[in-house]
Amino acid sequence: MCLLVLAWQAAPRYRLAVAANRDEYHERPAAALAKWPEPPGIIAGRDLRASG
Repeated sequence: MCLLVLAWQAAPRYRLAVAANRDEYHERPAAALAKWPEPPGIIAGRDLRASG
């Protein structure tokens, strides 16, 4: 099951906050939560096999 949470204008600094989780493929390698270099403003983990 996948979960998606949206917060619209919930904090003055951020107009939109998005949180998502995918509960499948636990054996796939993944990078830990980190700030992405590109695109800017993204803080997330990353699927290392599919670059997602």
